[in-house]
Amino acid sequence: MGARSNPASDDKNESKKATTRQRYDRALERALGDVCVQLGFCGSSGFAPFDASRECWSADEFAFEVLRAEGMAAIVVEGVGPLKPEYFELIRARFVKHFGASVSLSDFE
Repeated sequence: MGARSNPASDDKNESKKATTRQRYDRALERALGDVCVQLGFCGSSGFAPFDASRECWSADEFAFEVLRAEGMAAIVVEGVGPLKPEYFELIRARFVKHFGASVSLSDFE
């Protein structure tokens, strides 16, 4: 796999006036947009939205949270139902593409 760009550096150059939290939130929004457009996981109105208030995410936590916002978390935990195990890995891979293994608010200072 090729070298990933540094999303924190990219976003700092994009807007010097934005706060650390705003840069971090925009980077997460881009990753979530990618997951929505490319994989179709856009959140379900019947479940709580993606928890964007957190200050750090691992790739696994992000994938689980996306599936939770879709109403699929119980399926992942129990390993039953229509969810294919590769959904978790596909979402996780999108996160890694954007951030590597993890991302935190401090990466955007």
